[in-house]
Amino acid sequence: MTNLSLPEVLAAIAELSSTAAAPTTIAVCDLAGDLIYLGRADGAPGFSAEFAAGKAYTAARFGNTTSQLEADWAQRPVFAHSLLTQGKWFVGRGGIPVKRAGQVVGAVGVSGADAAGEEQIALDLAANLSTEG
Repeated sequence: MTNLSLPEVLAAIAELSSTAAAPTTIAVCDLAGDLIYLGRADGAPGFSAEFAAGKAYTAARFGNTTSQLEADWAQRPVFAHSLLTQGKWFVGRGGIPVKRAGQVVGAVGVSGADAAGEEQIALDLAANLSTEG
């Protein structure tokens, strides 16, 4: 298992083929949820920085996409509410774990576009950083 590094994160961001309909913020964190990269495009909403970082943190710590967590936790509203009041967590489309050798090594979070756009950018970036098929 290899850790994510800032140079490879920057290279992966440069390779993104998808374009957002709106300015976005991209966050990339390590397995512990600590930020490696946070970049907010000109015109991206101020709140998008915290949302993107929260999505990356949540995807890394749970090892699952935030869209899947959102769907799963819809059946467990007390758990979801309790967790979300504890700080950095954010559930909503746009958080994708990065896997290498079958292990989560970090995650990507995107905010500022519509939910489908955020999810697509996050999926593309996670694919650029992952060694999983």
